[in-house]
Amino acid sequence: MDQRGDGTRGCISANAVPIRDNHGRMTAAVVTLTDITDRKSADAERDRLTRRLLKAQEAERLRIARELHDELGQDLTALSLGLKSMELEPALKEKKLQTRLSEMRAIVEHMSVEVHGTASSLRPTSLTDLGLREALNCLVASWAERLDICADAHLEALDGQLSDEGQLVVYRVVQEALTNVAKHSGAKSVSVTAQWADGVVRVAIEDDGRGFDPNPDRRRKTNCLGLSGMRERLALVGGYLSVETAPGQGTTVYAALPSSPSIHV
Repeated sequence: MDQRGDGTRGCISANAVPIRDNHGRMTAAVVTLTDITDRKSADAERDRLTRRLLKAQEAERLRIARELHDELGQDLTALSLGLKSMELEPALKEKKLQTRLSEMRAIVEHMSVEVHGTASSLRPTSLTDLGLREALNCLVASWAERLDICADAHLEALDGQLSDEGQLVVYRVVQEALTNVAKHSGAKSVSVTAQWADGVVRVAIEDDGRGFDPNPDRRRKTNCLGLSGMRERLALVGGYLSVETAPGQGTTVYAALPSSPSIHV
């Protein structure tokens, strides 16, 4: 660290090249000083984001492990016990047998739904099969149906504008924003829209819920409602996140990223 011309302290890289005479003796040297403060800061920020990303990946693995253990584990146990009871009672009457079989089928159907949900959380197949626009339309529609609230999506701007990495980031950000709406907002309606201009895609998720205090200190007490994770996802592809909200005024989450982002890890 050294003091720069403006009085601030920064990182300086020094490089010296000797100048020699005809006899090979060094008579002078050219010394180059390069201010690498910004590069060092960028490296530190990249390292911080990488560490946070790894921590988020571990948290996601833990969540999936718990879902597999709690949901599928219970279903498999119930299915095993049901089949065992049928083995121990080979002379079940037809009506009772049908009832048992219906119960077993219901368990298998529930397991199928859980497996599909877990697989989608790892990698949404609709994103690969349908593209970002249709995948988000399906996400918004199914989410609204499940929570019984009004929702609309206007995502024409997303057709063919983003790289694969950018599409996945946008999908996850919208998914997380909708999860926050469901958990915290008490909203009756939500809107998801997208615009594209000057090489930048902007997605807005707006709800009419209770909103929250945007003060960073108060947000920290409520785990930032998942905003930190969304910011970090976007930062890794050169994007950024902003939020407009106030208590009782609803919330709008804005995500912006270049149409051809480069991964910063």
